[in-house]
Parts: sequence; C-alpha cells; structure tokens
Amino acid sequence: AATARAIAAVRGRPVVTIVENDPACRSEAMVCLVFAPDAVSFRLNVDAVSRSSIRIDPRVLRLSRGQQG
Repeated sequence: AATARAIAAVRGRPVVTIVENDPACRSEAMVCLVFAPDAVSFRLNVDAVSRSSIRIDPRVLRLSRGQQG
C-alpha cells in the first residue's frame, strides 16, 4: 500500500522507481530487484518506463532479466 502510494505520487515525473519485494514486477515500478541465494538481478517494467519521461539506455534493457509490463 505504501509502495503503491509512493509510485502514484511520482507518476508522470522524471523519477526512477525501484522496488525490492515484487519479483513479478506488478507494482508499476520501473525497476524490480530480484534476489536469489547467489545473485541479485532486476526486471524492467517496460510499460512503466514508456509512460515516463525517463529514457533507459538500451544496454540496460538488454541486461534486465525479463521485460515484463
């Protein structure tokens, strides 16, 4: 609930949003960190990025574990 309010408060502004406890990346944050026993990776919420004025370098897009919307 607090995460959703924070993301809603900055929607439309040039703010990169990152969450930790959303492996399915459904929170509407731009970046979702994914923790595994041996590694940390991330997923990009391409829909959230495309709705913002933030431009993500294509190399970051290729690094992301999955591009879910």
